[in-house]
Amino acid sequence: MDLDLLRLFLDVCELGSFSRVAALQSVSQSAISQRMNQLERSLGQKLFDRKAKPVAMTPAGQIVYESAQRMMAVQSQMHSHLDDLQPHLSGPVRLGCIFSLAMGPLRQILRAFMQDAPKVDLHVTHGETYDLAQAISSGLLDLALVAYGERLDGIQMEPAGTEPMVLVASPHTKGLPTGKHVVPWLDDQPFVTFPHHSPTRQAIDRIM
Repeated sequence: MDLDLLRLFLDVCELGSFSRVAALQSVSQSAISQRMNQLERSLGQKLFDRKAKPVAMTPAGQIVYESAQRMMAVQSQMHSHLDDLQPHLSGPVRLGCIFSLAMGPLRQILRAFMQDAPKVDLHVTHGETYDLAQAISSGLLDLALVAYGERLDGIQMEPAGTEPMVLVASPHTKGLPTGKHVVPWLDDQPFVTFPHHSPTRQAIDRIM
């Protein structure tokens, strides 16, 4: 038995109108009527008195209606029991991240996470790496996403991914080299970078 077809049948019965169900489903009234005809043919019974306003169930329709309700209840109970077997994430999670991540791909990642874990109460804080590390040490954050980790006692660091470090320059920059020649070229160039206390700046200084 097609459960989707039975759900549609229940909608028609409860709303008493093919047109109202069609509007809710954003399809034509003819499409709903054809689906109900399909159900009637499969059961070999007329389920609706189409001359009645609103549409009324026949005696056979009443039997199918009550049976379909029980089938939907059994299906719902089955899914509920199956969900109970799965571990669910729940409760508050305090996440910190650097500003560049907050403005970039993190939005899509967190949106997908909340769909998979709707019982999690997620709080997101933005800040610099050092401040986020201090917040974790003091228990104000549960975890943080940063570019380069601030190594402090009591903090566990795990790599979450990698991406290349790139130079962003004006197209009018003269003599801009490519590849490995960029680093020595930058020695004599004024450029915007991170503050000295930033782990990302310290990594750049080591590279230079």
